[in-house]
Amino acid sequence: SQNISGNVRWDLGNPSLASVLDVVEVGAPFRAFRRVQYGSYQEDGRWWLGRKVGSAASYQRMMGPLLAPTDSGLVFTYYAAGGDTTTNPFLVRYVDIVIRGESLGKVRRAGGQAPAPQEDALTFRVSLRG
Repeated sequence: SQNISGNVRWDLGNPSLASVLDVVEVGAPFRAFRRVQYGSYQEDGRWWLGRKVGSAASYQRMMGPLLAPTDSGLVFTYYAAGGDTTTNPFLVRYVDIVIRGESLGKVRRAGGQAPAPQEDALTFRVSLRG
């Protein structure tokens, strides 16, 4: 299964949340993050897009069913600032995500062809902040 995840560390030597809040002034912007892992997983013979929040042991279903990974049901492509693909997480500036799904049931087709799942694709780009 393909996945993407992030790790967050406090820049103040990894103190507790309580001690970080002690140094944040009233009215100052404050952002909190949690670790989330997205990926495709198989359940009951079908592939789904899911997420694991924090240290969860299993995925929560988000959407699907998807085509199998061998049919590129979920593809993440990572790009550096210059537009070249990269595998180095420190160089990633944007990510193209392609999700290829199929209908839950079979759809009747014209011309006497046998019913088959309907396929569709969604492509989007996510730019990272900072």
